[in-house]
Amino acid sequence: GDNYPDALAASSLAGALTAPIMMLPADGSLPAKVRDWAISRRVFIQAASTSSAAFTVYAVGGTSALPQAGVDAFMAVLNDGDATPATSTRISGANRYATAAAVAGLKNAAGSYIVMDAADTMFIASGNGFADALAASPHLFNASDPVLLTESGSLNADAKAIMKTWKTLGGTAVVILGGTAAVSDQVIGDIIDGVGFAGSAVTRVGGADRYATSVAVNTWIVANNGNFNGKLQTLVNGQTFADGLAAAPFMGHGSTNAAYGAFLVESNALPAAVSTKLGALSATGGPTHIYTVGGTAAVSADVVTASVTAAKAIDGTAIAT
Repeated sequence: GDNYPDALAASSLAGALTAPIMMLPADGSLPAKVRDWAISRRVFIQAASTSSAAFTVYAVGGTSALPQAGVDAFMAVLNDGDATPATSTRISGANRYATAAAVAGLKNAAGSYIVMDAADTMFIASGNGFADALAASPHLFNASDPVLLTESGSLNADAKAIMKTWKTLGGTAVVILGGTAAVSDQVIGDIIDGVGFAGSAVTRVGGADRYATSVAVNTWIVANNGNFNGKLQTLVNGQTFADGLAAAPFMGHGSTNAAYGAFLVESNALPAAVSTKLGALSATGGPTHIYTVGGTAAVSADVVTASVTAAKAIDGTAIAT
């Protein structure tokens, strides 16, 4: 929970497993809130863990990011008194790029990929920032589409290798998240020349800044995923990552028209791009609901009020928060 890269990739895995994302600190401790959640859920988890099929907890990231002591403490709470205890499996690589590739390429005991398949869209995001992938996290969870991380100047080698594997499965569509400062056009060139995709297979979805990119990503999701219709939205702090990444399962869970998109906002201001988009949605009868993720230090009451005002710009009955 102290850094973002591994949690970005975890959104896709959580979606494939229909699982929550729990954040643990890098000091190896178990926060009281996480412990209390584990206690509240362990009767259900223990019932799902049998001698022939143990319940599995996936730890995403290496031990420097997610120390084993914290994982062990979490598992001890879950398994207290259980004769058929849950097990933990760590997914990690040498760095953030390798970890994201490992998540995308994860297989189950039968040898089938858990996250990626030919029908997926492969997302490419900067490994040096969280905002663009955070904006896509509701879709990543909902569709369990894989996301790979790369340096800005060229396609990361681990990302390139897993893309080649995915292409052999029949993968055809790639989305670049963010503008050229986040992921350069050279990365697109590397995907075309180094992986073998046609230029028409690669789409960039981005804006002038992280807030405008979240609007562009939100719009792309509504156009390409029928479980989102733009009427259900979430405000997420775009300056910090923890609340939004943990909320990916909440935002992305749902079938036809029932999943929530995400708009990134400042803690004390509603960005102009988001305000304009909310006003445009008001013209078509939405959004009908806006949730806010995090406390008032993350998203202030003034930002919530401004979002309601923008969403009521044309249709005054079109929102409830």
